[in-house]
Order: sequence, then structure tokens, then C-alpha cells
Amino acid sequence: MLMSFMTEVLSSLASPVLMALVARWKWPRILQKLSGSSLFRHGVKYCYSCQADAVNDIVHDLKASRTVRILCFRGYAVVQVDGPFYFVLRSQDKDIRVILADPGDNEGDNPEIERRGQESVGINPGDYRNDVWTAVTRLRKAVEQNNSQVSARLHRLPALYRMYITDETAYVSFFEPKVSGSQLPILRISSRSHIYTGMIRHFEQTWRISRDINSLEFRPSIRHVGRAEGGCSRVQEPVA
Repeated sequence: MLMSFMTEVLSSLASPVLMALVARWKWPRILQKLSGSSLFRHGVKYCYSCQADAVNDIVHDLKASRTVRILCFRGYAVVQVDGPFYFVLRSQDKDIRVILADPGDNEGDNPEIERRGQESVGINPGDYRNDVWTAVTRLRKAVEQNNSQVSARLHRLPALYRMYITDETAYVSFFEPKVSGSQLPILRISSRSHIYTGMIRHFEQTWRISRDINSLEFRPSIRHVGRAEGGCSRVQEPVA
């Protein structure tokens, strides 16, 4: 019993220390090797170096899941026809809910979009807002075409992270200034963990306070200026 108590104490101390080291020195391989150990019961099963490394596992889990919850900013990986997760919007056997950034009915309505645009490289804030409009327009079209399966809302949260939640796992990455979201490390979270439960609660609360996508006053045409997301090289480029 004493040994069990000491193990729990060491686990509670070691997990935040390890996460701090990973955040400071960017050692994702440490987390990859150790996060599956019974010593670290935080729910993080793996840390991928970027979206390209994680895409096969994310696709597998999205296909296997009956419910899908997605919270992004632009969400290009989901709304682009050639994006790796676009197939979700056409699925007929899932309950799909997607939340993207709210571009606002008028320019400057959502300061978080302007702020994220200021962080980008090679694209001005106005063009970034057009990118958000493009993504939201494509999502609304998907809702219209697959109305029985897909529902969507628009949030006004800061651009801090993006998450994909399935029945068994969740994936989350945290934004950095001047770095595309596709280039950032992605954490794979087990559904049997407090982190997963917290992500579900956060999504549900965000859904509750967000507005329906059909309440947005859509423009007749949208200029697309975004670039397709690439591999894992951490180059400075327009952010996702």
C-alpha cells in the first residue's frame, strides 16, 4: 500500500515536470516514449511532431467513430475538398459537429481573427479574414448537402488550439505565432482520461455559446487566398 501511495505521488509530480521540459526544450520524442508508461496516467498516449505524422491515425479514428467533434479556427484540413479530413463532412453514418471561427457579419466584428491575422507571415490580416470566410462558406455548404449528419456553429474564442474528438481518442495542438497549425506537435489523448473529459466539456460549452452557422450573413463571393497545408517542416508561413 505504501509503495502504491509513493507511486501515485511520484506520478503526480513527474507528469507536470515532464510536460514542462517538453514545452521548454521541445523534446516530443521523450513524451512519445514515456507517455504510455503506467507511471504517467495523464491520458496522453502519443505526441506527433506535426499533422503529417498524425494524419493516418486521425483518419483511422475519425472513420471508426460514430461521433465526431471538431473545434478549429480556419479548419482547412476539414473544409478543403482535398484536405485529409474532408471525408468527415460527407459521412452518412456519424453525428458530426464542427465549430469554426466566426468571421463576423462586418469587417472587424471578431477581433480574434484580426489578431491571428497579425501573427501570420506573408498574408495581411484582411486576406486572413477572407480565408476564414472561405472556410465557413465551405462548411455551410457541407451542412446544406449533408444536413442530417453535419451541424456547425461559429465561435469567438482566441486562436489558441484546435481539437478533433472521436469516441476513443482526441487530438489537440496548440498554436504558436507565425507558425502554421499543421506544423505544430499534436497530442493524442485517451478517452479514459480526465483530459479527454475536459476536452468534451470544453467543446460542449463552446457549442452552447457559439452561434448557428446559418445566422451568418453570407457574402455572394469569397476570395480564396490560403495555401494548402504541407508537411512537418517548421517554416514560418500563413498560420492555420
